[in-house]
Amino acid sequence: MDYITSASNPQLKRAMKLKTRKGREQAGAFLAEGGKLIGEALDAGLTVREVFARSEEALAAAGVADGPRGYILPEQLFSRLAETVHSQGVVAVVDMPQQAALPTGSVVVLDRLQDPGNVGTILRSAYAAGLAGAVIVKGTADPYSDKVVRAAAGALFRLPLTFAEDGQAALELLTAAGIRPVAAVMDGGVVYTQADLTGNVALLVGNEGGGISEALLTGAAEKVTIPMQAGSESLNAAVAASVLMFEKRRQDIG
Repeated sequence: MDYITSASNPQLKRAMKLKTRKGREQAGAFLAEGGKLIGEALDAGLTVREVFARSEEALAAAGVADGPRGYILPEQLFSRLAETVHSQGVVAVVDMPQQAALPTGSVVVLDRLQDPGNVGTILRSAYAAGLAGAVIVKGTADPYSDKVVRAAAGALFRLPLTFAEDGQAALELLTAAGIRPVAAVMDGGVVYTQADLTGNVALLVGNEGGGISEALLTGAAEKVTIPMQAGSESLNAAVAASVLMFEKRRQDIG
């Protein structure tokens, strides 16, 4: 392991650039903080380029002391790199998975969701519910931002992501793959438990404020609604998506 004592260190400067979306896209890498997330990335077969820690003890506790190249930082430098208030003291630079072609099976489509917590939670639920992948429509929060990575809790490393320029492009991908689009709408749709969610479907989840784009909504084979108590304004996007994904799983396994 090496010791870094200056903010001008080239390895540290490269890592700091990954705190922005532009930096992540240019480098093809992102930051994973905490021993558990780093371990999940390694278990999923992702390449961990290097690891930064606040101490030798933190590096050893994360279980990566003998793996990727490690750097020890003084607290004032480590705190600039870490995102969490109570950090576990270790941050890794991880290569992004290669962009996946649309997988065979069912997927969730995130149409311009802007809240990173929602995005991460949906990806976590999608993996847990057995979906084959996720389609990320442009305008959605960066799936490799720190907040999404943490909220996804490792599912991000195992769930294939496909990116679409807009709703129409996403619809064309689904049509070509023979995947039936099902749109989640506030009202006017079939009650979700009465809809047929078996087979290869794409569950469409729209922007928190504006809903699903017109292109996707028009192209949906079916619209489903989750009934709510009178007076309820709406369900959180991640909660609604999770309800639908696990209803699909329930129908699939009988």
